[in-house]
Amino acid sequence: SQIPPVNDFKAGMKLEARDPRNATSVCIATVIGITGARLRLRLDGSDNRNDFWRLVDSPDIQPVGTCEKEGDLLQPPLGYQMNTSSWPMFLLKTLNGSEMASAT
Repeated sequence: SQIPPVNDFKAGMKLEARDPRNATSVCIATVIGITGARLRLRLDGSDNRNDFWRLVDSPDIQPVGTCEKEGDLLQPPLGYQMNTSSWPMFLLKTLNGSEMASAT
């Protein structure tokens, strides 16, 4: 791996990320900010009080679609405010037309 790793991410991109408050859950996240090789992430369906940082080469982030390919399910973030039965429709709406981060 390069030091520092190359950062090809842009604000607004979508990716899959482990929920830092529930490490067994993988959620959809949006890149909110970038500082060098660090990404400020927000889990879709949560608010800015739970933003967190990850390095671009962190094993805790992956391209959208990785869970599906591996037979896993994307989860709503801990504290998801809406009814969990609305989660599949929320996912469709949040991903529709969004720029997806690619594998680094």
